[in-house]
Amino acid sequence: IDAVLVGPTGVWALEIKNFSGDYRNFGEHWDYAAGKRRKLLKKSPSHQAKANALRLSNFLRADGIRQWVEPAIIWANRESQLAVENPTVVVWRLESLAEELGNIWQGKSVEDATRSSISEKLNALCEQQRRKSASTM
Repeated sequence: IDAVLVGPTGVWALEIKNFSGDYRNFGEHWDYAAGKRRKLLKKSPSHQAKANALRLSNFLRADGIRQWVEPAIIWANRESQLAVENPTVVVWRLESLAEELGNIWQGKSVEDATRSSISEKLNALCEQQRRKSASTM
C-alpha cells in the first residue's frame, strides 16, 4: 500500500502511479502506447488498489476493527497522458487531489473512536517496520 487516508468520510488505500507516457484505463484494463501499438500493462493498477484495500481491511479486522476500505489510484505524473473510461477503481490526478478529497462522501461517517483505533494500529505497524529496518542496517 503506497498510502492510507483515514478521515471522517472513510478509509482509503491509495495506489500511487508515476508512470511516464500515454496510458488508458477502461474498466479493469490498463494499456499504454508502445510505438504505434498499445500494450496491456502486466499489473493492473486497479487490481493492485483493490488487493491493497482488501489486505488493509483484513489487517484491521484482525483486531476487531470492521471498517470498509475504499481503493483509489493517484496518477502522480502531470506530464503523462491518461484517459479514463468507466473505471472500476476511482482514479485521481495528483494536481486535482485536494478538490477530489473535498468531494468525498460515502453517506455515513467513520466514528472518531474507529479512526483513532485505525491510526494507532497503522502507527504501531510503521514503528515496528522502522525498528526492523534500523536493526538490519
